[in-house]
Amino acid sequence: MRNTFLWIAALGAVGAIAYFFSNIVAYFVAALVLAMLGRPLKDFFQRRVRVGRWRIGSTGATMLTLLCFLLLVVGFLLLFLPTIVAQVRHLSTVDYAALGEKLREPLAEWDAWLHRVNLLEPGQSLGRRIQEVLIGLFQPKLLGNWIGGFVAIAGSTVLAILSVSFILFFLLKEEDLVTRIVYSLMPVHLKRKFLHAMEEAGNVLTRYLRGLALQTLSFMAIASAALALLGVPNALLLGILGGLFNIIPYLGPLIGISVGCFFTLVHFIGADFQVIGLYLLKVVAAFGFTQLIDNLLLYPYITSASVRAHPLEIFLVVLAAAQLGGPIGMIIGVPLYTVIRAVAGVFFSEFHLIQRWTGQVHRRAEEPEDRG
Repeated sequence: MRNTFLWIAALGAVGAIAYFFSNIVAYFVAALVLAMLGRPLKDFFQRRVRVGRWRIGSTGATMLTLLCFLLLVVGFLLLFLPTIVAQVRHLSTVDYAALGEKLREPLAEWDAWLHRVNLLEPGQSLGRRIQEVLIGLFQPKLLGNWIGGFVAIAGSTVLAILSVSFILFFLLKEEDLVTRIVYSLMPVHLKRKFLHAMEEAGNVLTRYLRGLALQTLSFMAIASAALALLGVPNALLLGILGGLFNIIPYLGPLIGISVGCFFTLVHFIGADFQVIGLYLLKVVAAFGFTQLIDNLLLYPYITSASVRAHPLEIFLVVLAAAQLGGPIGMIIGVPLYTVIRAVAGVFFSEFHLIQRWTGQVHRRAEEPEDRG
């Protein structure tokens, strides 16, 4: 019992350190995930790539893997940046005063309703408010604030990329680095359990990441195809963004639809109100259809099967993770929870509560075989 309390105290201390150094922990976790995704590629390079009669070794294979990640990032930037720059240029050429006048008449019915429920003062107009907001957003005096914010975000992004890349290099080069460090800190009588726990955690994370990658790619393909069939501009870009945002549980789909509507609104911002409304409806319909497929087919048979947890269990974990870490917490909450559950099943298997908690995993894992 005393050892159990010591373990709980140690875990609490680790949690406190992780909370106060959350940025560093986030960099390390990101590098660890990328290392797990990149390890098959690194092993392939190490086995297959030669320089003359010599293999390139672990260091060379690691550098090639990092280069592949870099090329992937550059490819995404080349896909996104031209469209974003074009939309920004288009925004700068729009006559927002004329746009407000154009929107005022279609919004007259909304004005009447808002006046009836006392959300607008007498004499005010929703169209006039939209016009004032749009003009205010693009005032020259705000340009300095935008540039300052962009520079700050760019600096933080560069620091994050460099930090993650540095950590990732050593995690790829020395595959058992983390295991060796933690193993050396373990008491002798727990070393065997630790190796078992690391094996279980590795299997859980690998299964989860493969399922998540397959679900995300499927979402991107379906959303892009649906948007393209409906004639929505920038269908591939919006589909990819929607798939990336869909990684965030529950909140991600709403962000994806909002971003898609925003890009579409910017593209047609000078068109008639009916045209804008039609294309916004197409975006919502395409993402709604994709989300339906995701919820009914992709998630139950791919991601949920890889996590092997009850939907209510996942929902509560996501809520707790959002409270602690915001959107980043929502992303890493479920895989971290499954790892903790796997490790608890190894170290605390004598507790009845832990047996029931981890026993559900094994029962759910056996269910597909029973059906077949």
